[in-house]
Amino acid sequence: MHIGVDGSFWGGQERGVAVATRRLWTSYLERTPLQRVTIFAPGVHASEMPNASLVPVGPLTPISRIAWQQVILPALGREQGIELLHCPCYTAPVALSCKFVVTVHDLIAWTHPRLAGWRNAFHFRLLVGRGIRRARAVCVPSQFVRRSVIDYFGIPRGKVFVVPWGVDLEIAPTPRDIASSTIRQRFNVNEPFVLFCGCIEPKKNLQVAIRACAEAGLLLLVVGPPVRASQSVLSEESRAGKSRWRYLGYVTPSDLSALNSAATALVFPSYTEGFGLPTLEAMSCRCPVIASDAPALREVCGGAAIHVPHWDVSALAASLRAVSTDRALRDSLVERGIAQARHFNWANAVNSFSEALHYAEHSTS
Repeated sequence: MHIGVDGSFWGGQERGVAVATRRLWTSYLERTPLQRVTIFAPGVHASEMPNASLVPVGPLTPISRIAWQQVILPALGREQGIELLHCPCYTAPVALSCKFVVTVHDLIAWTHPRLAGWRNAFHFRLLVGRGIRRARAVCVPSQFVRRSVIDYFGIPRGKVFVVPWGVDLEIAPTPRDIASSTIRQRFNVNEPFVLFCGCIEPKKNLQVAIRACAEAGLLLLVVGPPVRASQSVLSEESRAGKSRWRYLGYVTPSDLSALNSAATALVFPSYTEGFGLPTLEAMSCRCPVIASDAPALREVCGGAAIHVPHWDVSALAASLRAVSTDRALRDSLVERGIAQARHFNWANAVNSFSEALHYAEHSTS
């Protein structure tokens, strides 16, 4: 079976979906080096996946990527003799002649279109449902998204596979005193801080994190790649006079490890999520997690985090004060978090993904 991969959205300051799907394929190829795979992606990724052929793509803007995927990718697939294509970012080409697997990370375009952005919501509503119904297998990151996909689109349960993301080995705990020293040197931070990690977009609910930290009297450090909506989100929050927070932008894995290891807590008050990898990355670095009570976050955190309603600034502030002052609570969250994060690794993800590929290869509808 000759497998193709649409990696056209990889590269640059990647969002979580890009990082996760690229790491999944890196791990898959390490474990199945004899599988014939052709990846359509920016050429810089060739060295990461020496067991695959790479057809260079890009650079593409969000609009040109839609045209490339819908027009050029099907032609490239036929030219390369692709028999099974993996489309790891929600959508698949409409005019695709080979079998394909699609990964759907959430249904925010349906459940929270305002948070997704109306342009994204329109694009996804136009293409995602069609791809889900035509795909030989559908991969999702959590049981919550699996149930949502089955309920919304009425597809057979057997063709939807949960492929949870893994925590990269690069994200590792650092002794707290060493981590704090690193943060002082790298970012000139000399006081206890709370960490917020994620793309700067409306669904992440940054405003609640900022206001809760202000109420708790704690500095908030914000890390994550900027996206289309970032400037409006950051501008709105900059007008909050009593807040103390800094946006550090995109950081390297080593800096992220140090930030997680030194932080008082990670706050993750998203309106909604399909998975929530930053919570597990924090747990793996012995950082307590306070997250919203979104269903996917409750599932992924597995009882190892404090959960508060996404809108409740006071509850988040109270939880921050508790984690800051109650050593027994902090130690309990740290130990439960370490145990929970161990369940999420790329070996397990590859096993689940391999089942989906096998099902798609042999499926007749």
